[in-house]
Amino acid sequence: NPAWILWDLLTNDVYGIGEYLKDVNIDRWAFYKVAKYCDQLVPTSLPASDANEFVQERRFSCNILIQNAAEAYQTINDIASVFRSLVYFDNLDVLISTNNLKDSVYTFTNDSVTSDGFSYIGSSYRTRFTAVKVGYKDKDDSFLPKYEYIEDPEGILRFGLLQKEVTAVGCTSRDQALRLARWILLTANLEEESVTFR
Repeated sequence: NPAWILWDLLTNDVYGIGEYLKDVNIDRWAFYKVAKYCDQLVPTSLPASDANEFVQERRFSCNILIQNAAEAYQTINDIASVFRSLVYFDNLDVLISTNNLKDSVYTFTNDSVTSDGFSYIGSSYRTRFTAVKVGYKDKDDSFLPKYEYIEDPEGILRFGLLQKEVTAVGCTSRDQALRLARWILLTANLEEESVTFR
């Protein structure tokens, strides 16, 4: 579970950075919640014995070997990227933010903002990828490097071929690589506006 790998790197004082974070608050329950999200079973592309079912696997898993000393912050964020998260430091707290479905915190309307209203800015079309290529190590083929490719045919007709290549850290599952590719493609094309207001 990549959330517990990250927890281990943050708290272990032999091979992690626990020695430097002794007086820092790391919310164990936030990590527990993320770990449960990582362990949820999701369907794969492999058919099960029942014709209407598919084999399931954990949403996120991580199979990684860290052999050399590396910059701590970069390594922490590499592991967090496995489950689409960011780790950041706020005074004496280590906080984790995960990109998953959450309940609304507050609803903003025209009545709850100043008379200036909402100001919308669209993203550049060059940030809207139309194809994604994800590299991973295939556990079913002696951990050889493999690639999964996914594209948006309508987007290619509209914007041209704008390909993004990524390496999935610790990924050894074809379906996990496919889920990452779909997430990158959908995020780039659906989250195309930002809004500012007071």
